[in-house]
Amino acid sequence: MQNVIAKEPSLSASVIYMLSGVLLFALASNYKIPYYWVPVTLQTLVVSIMAWTYPKRLAAMTLLVSYSLACTGLPILAANIASIGPRLGYLIGFMVACELINFMKNRGIAPIICFIITQLLTLIIGFSVLSQYIGISLAWRLGVLPFIAPELIKSILACYLVTVCDFKPKNKQG
Repeated sequence: MQNVIAKEPSLSASVIYMLSGVLLFALASNYKIPYYWVPVTLQTLVVSIMAWTYPKRLAAMTLLVSYSLACTGLPILAANIASIGPRLGYLIGFMVACELINFMKNRGIAPIICFIITQLLTLIIGFSVLSQYIGISLAWRLGVLPFIAPELIKSILACYLVTVCDFKPKNKQG
């Protein structure tokens, strides 16, 4: 296997990545599938795809920009920013997922394994914060158990999209 050092994207390319990522994250956050007390959104799907396809650290930076814009009142997140406390762990989980997916991808781990691990890790981090607000038992029943199946489905869909659809730009020879 040949060692290839990826070239960092230009500033304009980074801005395009970020703007498109913020838009996709906002759309995914606001597309809600009714499900228990918290709707299922496509946020984790978009986070997984960005983390796998974006250049190093750009997915996490895109999430930081998204969170910053949400703080200004823009409808970026599934919940109003004022009620973010109990959901903060999930947002932190998204950031951890971005970095962990990038780390595992660079070590040759299959996308489905990366996505399942990080989806479950996001649920665990979210649970740890949510349990401070509503207790361990209720947080487990409302913030983890109902979302295991949807997260596995989103992991499979993300894997399909990054492998079959191959979002990555092709290197031009010549």
